[in-house]
Amino acid sequence: MSPPDIVQAHLKRAIEIEPDYPDPYYHLALQLIEQNRLPAAQLHLQRAVELASRSAEAFQERERKLIAANQFGAAKRCGFKSRELRLFSARACYQLGLVLLELGDRPAAQKQFTQATELDPTLAEAYYQLGCGALEQQQAARAFFEQAVEADFTIARAHLKLAELITAAEENGIARNHYLIALDLEAGLQSQALDKRFGG
Repeated sequence: MSPPDIVQAHLKRAIEIEPDYPDPYYHLALQLIEQNRLPAAQLHLQRAVELASRSAEAFQERERKLIAANQFGAAKRCGFKSRELRLFSARACYQLGLVLLELGDRPAAQKQFTQATELDPTLAEAYYQLGCGALEQQQAARAFFEQAVEADFTIARAHLKLAELITAAEENGIARNHYLIALDLEAGLQSQALDKRFGG
């Protein structure tokens, strides 16, 4: 078996052993995406999202009961686990959105990107994808791209999209700033790539 097949075999075995654990479904989906097996990846991502959401809710309910019982240490651990699972679910929603985009289902993809931002309001790439999906509604698209750069200032593509959307004469300076930021970020990325390639 090739290395990817070996990895997938182990992930499938993990699912057989513990079918209610979301991680193996997510990582198996990533493997399937690399092999361009998108319908299969979609099913595994949907399962990962479902299981992570269910587990997060269970930990949240347990946290509430522990707080009511004045068991604050245990409640804190449950709260942490619930938040961890929600962040995991957000990443899975984002990946599922990308798969759905590739499969040509933009409305379903946008729904997943929205859910991702609700679960993790700092997931900049999901805001970027929402902006790309809303380009026909310039104000909405601009708001999404602004949220993207607020969550992660280093997303050059989001700055570039903002610069393209900001066309009013009185905002030319703002547009220019976003173009310059995008250029600086891209130059920085290219420089890092060259450093890695030539050992700089």
